[in-house]
Amino acid sequence: MRTKNIVFLICVVFFALGAYVFLEGIVETWIVPLPVAGVGGFNGLGVMLPRLLTGFGVLAASGAILCSVVESAVPLKWCLALGSIYGIAYVLLAVAGPIISPRAHQSLGGVLIALLVGFGMSIAPIIGGVLIKRRYLR
Repeated sequence: MRTKNIVFLICVVFFALGAYVFLEGIVETWIVPLPVAGVGGFNGLGVMLPRLLTGFGVLAASGAILCSVVESAVPLKWCLALGSIYGIAYVLLAVAGPIISPRAHQSLGGVLIALLVGFGMSIAPIIGGVLIKRRYLR
């Protein structure tokens, strides 16, 4: 039963990644405004918020799917594992990116925001799992 749950977890991880890439393409094309020519990119809240909401939404939906598919006494534990995979990966990429690229720099505020977003990514699948679990209890 445990190996079956691990296979489900891996499938949901790749499903979430594919869904995020697909939805990110839609967000990039339709919602986020393109930078003005010659001015460069804009990394403000107006560009970051739709991407974060897309990521959190995909993770919450993936947590709901995983919670309904997994055969376990504690399915939210599997949702925490899903969120931890993405949260740790996000924090590592956000913090290690400036280390790899010599031109980029990361301030303390940027590191704190990366940690906060990583924590949110860890919690989002649990929220989706709790919502689907409540529906099953009714």
